[in-house]
Amino acid sequence: MTGATMAFSRRVPTYVDNTTAVIEHDRITAAVLSVDEVAREMERRWGVGRLVRLVGPATLVRFRQGHALWTQAYSHDRNAAETERTSAMMIRAWKALDAEATAAGHAPLAPTVWEGRTEDGRVLVITRTSEEAMAMASAPDDRARTVWTVDELARCVAMFEQINEVKRCFPGATVTAVSPRHVGFAADWATSDPLLDTLHPDPLAAGAVP
Repeated sequence: MTGATMAFSRRVPTYVDNTTAVIEHDRITAAVLSVDEVAREMERRWGVGRLVRLVGPATLVRFRQGHALWTQAYSHDRNAAETERTSAMMIRAWKALDAEATAAGHAPLAPTVWEGRTEDGRVLVITRTSEEAMAMASAPDDRARTVWTVDELARCVAMFEQINEVKRCFPGATVTAVSPRHVGFAADWATSDPLLDTLHPDPLAAGAVP
C-alpha cells in the first residue's frame, strides 16, 4: 500500500472525582449515627419499643411523621443537608418522648434479673419480660451470657413432661443434671434414681428394669 498512512490514537484514561460524593456519604453517616446513639440510650433507659407506648397519641403521630421524613432523607433521597436537618429533629423528638413519659409519672425500665451458672461455665440470665431481656442483652458485660425470659423458659419446660410429673409428685425435687438422650436411656435413668436405694437394697443388674 504505497503512500498509505496509518493514524493511531492513544486512549487517555479518565478519572472521576468522587470527593464530593464521599463527603456527602460521610455527612449522612455521621448524622444517622447521632440519631442511633440517642435511640439506643432511650432503649437502655426505657426498654426496646416501650417508650413510644408511654406517650400520648398526638406526640406519637408527630414522632412517626418525623421518623418517616428522616428515613426518606437518608435512605431514599440520600440528601446530606436534609438528613442533617431531620436527624437533629429526630434527636429532639426522642428527648420529647423521654420528657413526656417522665412528666406522666412513668418509671424507666428497672429489670428484675435472676442469674445461674450453666455446666459449660456461661451465665444464664432470666428476666420477666422481653423488654428487660433486650436491655440486659445490650448492657455492657464481659461475661459469657445467655438471656432468657420467664415465658421462653416456660415454653421449653413444657416439653419435659416426665420431669414436670416428678416435680408434681415430689414437691421440692430439684434438677441437678441433664444428660443427652441415648440408647438405654430409660434403664440408665431408672438405675440412677436415688429412690432405688430404698426400694431395691440390692443393686440392679445392668439393663434390668426395676
